[in-house]
Amino acid sequence: MRQAFRFHHDVGLADDHTHQPGWFDLVSMMIEGMRANADRAETEPFLYSMGESLAARYPLPDARTAQDRERDMNLQLARFSWGFVQLQPQDAAILLKLHALSADGGRGDAGF
Repeated sequence: MRQAFRFHHDVGLADDHTHQPGWFDLVSMMIEGMRANADRAETEPFLYSMGESLAARYPLPDARTAQDRERDMNLQLARFSWGFVQLQPQDAAILLKLHALSADGGRGDAGF
């Protein structure tokens, strides 16, 4: 049975998790440039495609528990110095909290 995911994006990084200098700025500038030159209907498919490519290149192993999945996700995020996630199992869902820099510069639309 598939479980639903609810997504929470935390703007800012926890004190004990840092990001690689320049990495976020570079990605932010690229995304802002795309959005300045194309509308959301054009940029979203590209960003989803990039996400699918990353998932294919860096697949997660099968996980038996939410704790296993959280650990594996965090190992992959650490490759890119891109924050961390916390998974909180709930009744019929798993709440996913991403603790990373906001992809929207704090404007409230993380783009994912």
